[in-house]
Amino acid sequence: MTSPNFDILDEPECRGASIRGDELLGLYDGVSLPDRADGYDGDLPDVITVFKGPHERCFGSRAELVAEIGKTVVHEIGHYFGIDDARLREMGY
Repeated sequence: MTSPNFDILDEPECRGASIRGDELLGLYDGVSLPDRADGYDGDLPDVITVFKGPHERCFGSRAELVAEIGKTVVHEIGHYFGIDDARLREMGY
């Protein structure tokens, strides 16, 4: 697994990311449901990436790590549904 690179956030396909401090925890790469038009087909499938190294550096105990991985996955799924980072933070993700 390669280390996450913040340059990926500048790519047009990048729709959202989970960030803690200077660590990239997760990334949603795809087209959110609200942004899909009638002609949406043949595109690559959406991808959610959860980065192991940043999670291990940010969270000490196994319980905390498992909980935060779950929050990261929910955060990225939120981007799939078109929810922006500000709203996800309000929701606790």
